[in-house]
Amino acid sequence: MDDKYLYIAERLKAFRIIRNMKQEELSKKSGLNIANIRSYESGIRYAKPETLKHIADALDVSLNDLINIAYGTTYDIISILSQMKENTCMEITGETDANGEYIPSSIQISFKDDNINKKIIEQFLSNKRDSQSSYGSGGIEVEFPDGVHRIDADFSYYSTPGAKVKRPKKR
Repeated sequence: MDDKYLYIAERLKAFRIIRNMKQEELSKKSGLNIANIRSYESGIRYAKPETLKHIADALDVSLNDLINIAYGTTYDIISILSQMKENTCMEITGETDANGEYIPSSIQISFKDDNINKKIIEQFLSNKRDSQSSYGSGGIEVEFPDGVHRIDADFSYYSTPGAKVKRPKKR
């Protein structure tokens, strides 16, 4: 079994214990078979993302808290985006130059499902006015060892290898 699955298994068990919950109670609250709960906690089986969501809800934690995803490299981000593209209605588009090559700064990520888009707005853009006043466009910039990754308010994604986050001066 992959180390990341064992890590999730350990976190699942830890959150259950912190919540003072027995496996039977987690089974009932999540609507999952107790044998599956045992398999997930022992690392014998890996739960699908939607199953992990049911477990996280039953434990009253966010899915991110349960799986504690780390985004340290461009590869990590690409891996997560690949999984999202496989399992959701995510679309990745971009413009091409005269040679038919994609222009990196034109790459955009969007979802066909408005429920996802609304949750993204809720999660990341609910304080849009505050973000805009501080950082200009309401986007999010994250600095990784390989450079800056930015998602703008319109969900355009940009990557600038080797760059550092530049914070505008407050007025």
